[in-house]
Amino acid sequence: MEIIIYPERRHGNSIRIPEDLLKCLMPIIPKPPEFSIEVASFDAENIMLLESSKQTESELNALINLIKDKKLKVSAKTGMPSKALLKKLSSQLNEPYSESVGESLETIKAFCWVQVLRASSWIKESHGQLNVNLKTATLQQKNSDAMKQLFWDWQQNSQFDEFSRINEVKGQKGKGQRYFTTPDSRREACTETLKACPVGEWVSFTDFLRLMAAKGHYYLVTEEPSFLYIGDAHYGRIYDEESLSNVHTRCLIMEYFVTLGLVDIAYYRPEEASNDYYNRIGHFDLDYLSIYDGLQYLRLTELGAYILGLTEDHSEASSSETPVLLLSNKRIHFMQPPTSIERVFLINYADELANDVWQLSKNRMLAYIENGGDLQELQAFIQARDEKPYLPTEIENIFKMLDANKQAVKVVGRVLLLRCNSETTANNIASTPQLSKWCQRVGKDQLIIPEKKESQFRALIHELSYAMPID
Repeated sequence: MEIIIYPERRHGNSIRIPEDLLKCLMPIIPKPPEFSIEVASFDAENIMLLESSKQTESELNALINLIKDKKLKVSAKTGMPSKALLKKLSSQLNEPYSESVGESLETIKAFCWVQVLRASSWIKESHGQLNVNLKTATLQQKNSDAMKQLFWDWQQNSQFDEFSRINEVKGQKGKGQRYFTTPDSRREACTETLKACPVGEWVSFTDFLRLMAAKGHYYLVTEEPSFLYIGDAHYGRIYDEESLSNVHTRCLIMEYFVTLGLVDIAYYRPEEASNDYYNRIGHFDLDYLSIYDGLQYLRLTELGAYILGLTEDHSEASSSETPVLLLSNKRIHFMQPPTSIERVFLINYADELANDVWQLSKNRMLAYIENGGDLQELQAFIQARDEKPYLPTEIENIFKMLDANKQAVKVVGRVLLLRCNSETTANNIASTPQLSKWCQRVGKDQLIIPEKKESQFRALIHELSYAMPID
């Protein structure tokens, strides 16, 4: 066997048959049976589970609220969020390692959401500040369509390379940077492999990698792995591309595919997982190579099948409707524990006061309306679970009031606030006929003008012999 199969490189375990011999062998060697991935089974009591698609709507809504409040900002230079921001975001998200004490473990979803939103056509970034792009925002669509657009916007955007999340692999910013493959090509390989997985069935991560190879979607992270190293720059050189693809695939699945609801996962803490997959690149004194090492199994969700185009529609209605009793003070009492989907739905509209008791929140309802939500969804939710044919007067009134006021204020443009050196100056400018249509007084010595009128305003006050120094 050694005569016809030899190592492709001096270092590493990659072996191959010479091209000229391969041409002679291919016509006479029968093709192997087509690879089919096996459905996995495991003991759910001894492993952690994360069902992702049930959380995406409430998580996205929380992030959009932060953007509206100007509280989502990244470094203008690097695009990276601060540790303080990640910690704040994580407190509102269903993080995989929510009980961990390590900062990187606690903020997997938080970091992902920031990068996904930065890549979204809904969001515009100005000096690190993330804002909703009103020209392209379509937040009025249902959750499955929102996740679908977010996913494909992210997949086609290469402004951030997820492999940089593998902190223990050094040399990424040196000479090795020029040999990296494009992030979108690696994401596409994982996406195409996921399309071949059975919907709603668990598969092992090892079998997912085998499926990737069998379907011809195997990819390289870098064309020259020897520029990368672990630990020591000389003795820790990496020559095995397969291990790098392995760890990168884990990152894509556990950080991005999970956060956007495409897959559910079963996993261990990274230090508890087997590290056999990177033993070939050396033995190092590490608890784990990456925070994603614990990934063991994944399951393509129905939402994931819809996002990937495998199904034409995705129903988001709960399969069961838990009966409710409507109480005073806008409270909803579930006669039995609500399902997880019902809980995720109500987070947008109400506060949970106690076990199975929720109170409608005017602030939450208004915030959800501003993000594109519809009060008719909530009304239908309640009426489908309440046996009475009518709503209590208190609840009916809040529905009517919020529906009447849902378009009370609209953003039509931005303004400049100007301070004059005296009340007389402010009065002279504001009373000028050419300015009076769009220049308004605020207090004794302040004016507001539309931002886009600044040049015209400056020219007109020059005629009044006033100057406005550029700040």
